[in-house]
Amino acid sequence: MKNFRQWRREQNGSAQIEFALMFPVMLVMLLGAINFGVILMQDIRVVDSARAGAEYGMLRAHTTDLTGIQNVAKASAAGIPNYAVTAVNYCSCFNGTAISCGSYTACGVYGLPNVYVKVTSTATLPLLSSHLPVSINVQSVALVRTAWTGGS
Repeated sequence: MKNFRQWRREQNGSAQIEFALMFPVMLVMLLGAINFGVILMQDIRVVDSARAGAEYGMLRAHTTDLTGIQNVAKASAAGIPNYAVTAVNYCSCFNGTAISCGSYTACGVYGLPNVYVKVTSTATLPLLSSHLPVSINVQSVALVRTAWTGGS
């Protein structure tokens, strides 16, 4: 029989005990890093989808095609859970006065009105698993000034 002092000095099995204690901590850290990467990737896709819709709306013929703008944004965001997109267009004069997009002469000395397309993309992304009730909301807004089309 070994006495207590000899048993305490021996290192047999210490690596297994350290592994058993550290493995859960390292596993949680790894899963957190993976989850952070997935959320970051989905956020980038939400931003890109808003930008894609705004780029489509920026084309001269599509400034009033709000349904088409939304469809382009949705196609760009295929596979993102709980995704929603809204698109609006509005007009204003150079001095910032809001006007009707069909009014060509409303700006007077300020020249042609500026036409804007605003696309807002939002998604609610689950954290760690889609089975847990914890989630994070991500949103992106893309606002572009487009060419005057001469009316709506």
